[in-house]
Amino acid sequence: MVYLDLDHLKFTNDTRGHAAGDQYICTAADALRQAVRRGVDEVFRGYQAGDEFIVLIHGPLGDLHRCAESLLQRLAESGVSASLGLAYTSVTEFVPARAELRVAAESACRQAKKRGGGCAVVAGPDPGTPARDDSGGQGLWASTSSTAPAVQNLIAGPATSEQPGRPVSP
Repeated sequence: MVYLDLDHLKFTNDTRGHAAGDQYICTAADALRQAVRRGVDEVFRGYQAGDEFIVLIHGPLGDLHRCAESLLQRLAESGVSASLGLAYTSVTEFVPARAELRVAAESACRQAKKRGGGCAVVAGPDPGTPARDDSGGQGLWASTSSTAPAVQNLIAGPATSEQPGRPVSP
């Protein structure tokens, strides 16, 4: 599970207006939808805030670093910066503690935000364990895109899901 919080939305709303902020959110939704595996993974807008997304990645994850980097890269290419928190479980059947997984991913996302955004932090394999957040790069990744996310470079695109909590992936 990836908990994602967009960076710079308040700045965009304050300097360019709420229409630009709404477009920033839509651009992020489109980039996330394109970054995940169609028909396998799911992207949802957060219920509490429009600048938060949850990405459910189904199946085995061989490389969390590659997953985080891919999401950060796709967003950066679209002119969007975000803080990501990743949490995972090795349980393959129904996960009764999905809420705990979300809480762990959200906590890791807050750590990424504290680092200045544009990066990812991975929570430990057990949702109850603290996120790995060492500066050695083991649990923290920043986008290596040459396309630096900039609020001024919003990319217009079709709006996706306007309702929070609704999937934005096909």
